[in-house]
Amino acid sequence: FAVDEGPVRERRSRPISLRLGRAGLAVTTLLLVWALAGGLFATGDEAGEFFENPMTVLTWVDFWVGLGVVSFLVGYVWDFISPLSAAARAVDRALARGDAQPFRYPERLGQWPAVGILLVWTWMELIWDKAKEPRTLALIVLAYLVVSLVGSALFGAAAWLGNVELFTVLSRTFARFGVIELDPRDPDEWLGVAPSERTVCL
Repeated sequence: FAVDEGPVRERRSRPISLRLGRAGLAVTTLLLVWALAGGLFATGDEAGEFFENPMTVLTWVDFWVGLGVVSFLVGYVWDFISPLSAAARAVDRALARGDAQPFRYPERLGQWPAVGILLVWTWMELIWDKAKEPRTLALIVLAYLVVSLVGSALFGAAAWLGNVELFTVLSRTFARFGVIELDPRDPDEWLGVAPSERTVCL
């Protein structure tokens, strides 16, 4: 279905100005902080149980399942509400102000790094029992955030998020199958144009 070469179906479109980005970003950032705090600092007998700790529930149940569903229904919304994406783009802007040039991302790698991370992430979910322990999962997420920010600083946010960062790549992939199509189709272009130039196609 994703590579159908039949005639392009004409879609009804209308201008849109997404104003939910900041509110969504605030909510996801608070949820991330809450999950990390629960994973790292929660105490008591129930703190280590899967369904009692926000780190494990938010990661493996809400986020991991919900990301694909929401991306399919709404489009590449994750680009606008991801704390990691916002932080990576902020680092990008700060480095640009200092005239720092990122390294060129090796095109031959394409999105294979994200595929590799997806295999590791899936293995963690299905096989590695320690990934269900809140503290271990919180440390993994923290390490992932740090590595992603360093990678974005070295290669630029657009290149890193579009090729290596698993959840951005995955959400954009699901969005291609969705019933809603945002134009411009590229999330980086969407963020770079005036709101009056953005449309949603149904």
